[in-house]
Amino acid sequence: MPFSRPARRAAAYTRRYGSPLVLMPQTLDATGPQILAAVQRFGRIPHGAC
Repeated sequence: MPFSRPARRAAAYTRRYGSPLVLMPQTLDATGPQILAAVQRFGRIPHGAC
């Protein structure tokens, strides 16, 4: 959805995935646990919530 409006894209992602932020782990150099650890460290997600 690269050409859609950002607010509509965020709403669609939230409906589909539960969050406007969607990561594609297969395109990253980090593993799933590493991504989750970074989100917990830098975000406001309590441990055990994911």
